[in-house]
Amino acid sequence: MARLPVPGSDDGTWGAVLNEYLSQAHSGDGSLKPGSVTSGHLADGSVTSAKLDSDLQATLSKADSALQTAPVTSVNAHTGDVMVSKSDVGLSAVDNTADSAKPVSTAQAAALDAKASVVVYGSGWAARPGAAYVTWIDPSGSAPTPADMQAGDILISRS
Repeated sequence: MARLPVPGSDDGTWGAVLNEYLSQAHSGDGSLKPGSVTSGHLADGSVTSAKLDSDLQATLSKADSALQTAPVTSVNAHTGDVMVSKSDVGLSAVDNTADSAKPVSTAQAAALDAKASVVVYGSGWAARPGAAYVTWIDPSGSAPTPADMQAGDILISRS
């Protein structure tokens, strides 16, 4: 591991120890290696716009000009430090209704009715619901009659 030489104890190797230490961050010509200095090593305010490359200076200048020519001074009649509510932007009727609490449209209800229904045997088989296919669940072993069932229906029976 690179270290600084220790006076009095690095006799004869002082130059080699120092060169090894300096080579960690410096190139052979003495300039800093890329990545040697990161933002954590810089003092606040130490990088001025004059030190930035010309493309970045031009971009910052454009942004500054745009803000100076058309600064935002108000939002929906609010000025100063603006806090915007949902009614300020036309969303006053919006809420966070849970999916389970949302109403089902007529079209959705019709589509659901055409899907499979489940009929469970209780005190007798219910009249066939209006669904295209029905899953009959028979925990008692008393299967529905063929008149109750149609092609495509499913019977789950204990028997």
